[in-house]
Amino acid sequence: MEKLGLNESTIGSIDSQESKSPSGKNILKSKTFKDGGIYLFVRGDYVKPTWMCRIKAPGMPGYVYKSTRTTDEHQAYKFADDL
Repeated sequence: MEKLGLNESTIGSIDSQESKSPSGKNILKSKTFKDGGIYLFVRGDYVKPTWMCRIKAPGMPGYVYKSTRTTDEHQAYKFADDL
């Protein structure tokens, strides 16, 4: 795995290999940020490669899953960070 970005506590690793999500969907690309608090991924079963996000919200049980509605990785990160 390769480290990227501003600093290691903000930006995590890249997994460029195709993998399966817990629901069995194909994941084409995925990245983690903020010690796993933000997980961005592109699903392979979508026609348009839209970034999705999974957020661990403080004080809430479980995760929040949302579409970022963008194909740009940097805009997707900003959306997830603001969420």
